[in-house]
Amino acid sequence: MYLLSKYVRENSDDVVIYSGEGSDEVTQGYLYFKKQPSPLEGALESRRLVEQLYEFDVLRVDRTTAAHGLEVREPFLDKAFMQHYHNLPTNIKCPRNNIEKYHLRKAIAVTYPGLLPDEILWRQKEAFSDGVSSFKKKSWVDELKDYADSIISDKEFEEERRLYTPMPMFKDALYIRRLYNKHYGAIQP
Repeated sequence: MYLLSKYVRENSDDVVIYSGEGSDEVTQGYLYFKKQPSPLEGALESRRLVEQLYEFDVLRVDRTTAAHGLEVREPFLDKAFMQHYHNLPTNIKCPRNNIEKYHLRKAIAVTYPGLLPDEILWRQKEAFSDGVSSFKKKSWVDELKDYADSIISDKEFEEERRLYTPMPMFKDALYIRRLYNKHYGAIQP
């Protein structure tokens, strides 16, 4: 998001941009929602994810875009949209026909026919890093994990991770925390 924001700032006059933050959480867009035990469990998981958004994702988006003088708008986190979606019957919000965010995609297809090509509108969700990585090489996530593993010893990881709340669970998370601290100042340990 930081690099994407940098690119937008350097290559356009736009200062206000839209982000899809919250769409996966609100509309059950993550792939694991396909395996939910019941529509009610899916709805509860969706609410849990939305309640935690402010702790990480929304802060990340705000800071990485603001670092380049951009303002972000997050239409999927609009209060009226979220209330409407959460009030839908739980079975409507579930993935359907093995397609996550089915209800949202169908609404776009019906309301704005032709806005997006079907191969885009109906494709399976990909993690952000997978969507911008080459399939010929490792994904960015795998590259990051390998790099963090090469520069952080097991001993170092066990000692340093305990300094933070929430505690990083993997070396790549600790590496990201280090980068954040270096560029934005230490987060309270």
